[in-house]
Amino acid sequence: MKWQFTIRALLVAVLCIGCALAGFKFGQSVERRRERAFYTRVYPIGDLGNPDQLRDTLETIDPHSWDPLGGLGHCFPSDDLKSFVVYQTGENHDAIAAVLKDLRDARQPK
Repeated sequence: MKWQFTIRALLVAVLCIGCALAGFKFGQSVERRRERAFYTRVYPIGDLGNPDQLRDTLETIDPHSWDPLGGLGHCFPSDDLKSFVVYQTGENHDAIAAVLKDLRDARQPK
């Protein structure tokens, strides 16, 4: 009986460790999916000039994620040309926000 208890305890321990590791990996994949999930965000661009040039600039961020190259992402100017509507991943939205900030910072007088 002592031998069976030890094997049972070992199996339970292995099962617990496996579940803990699977949970850890699952937690990582949930975070990764959040970064890769597509959603829409609107960016003000009225102060940045030509929307067509700006679209070309934005589409250099992760190029294969954009519609022209077979991806799901797309962007278009609003009717008043004062904002861009962008459908992209969380990672790419972060990069887009950084590019727009850099463009604004470059326009600021020093």
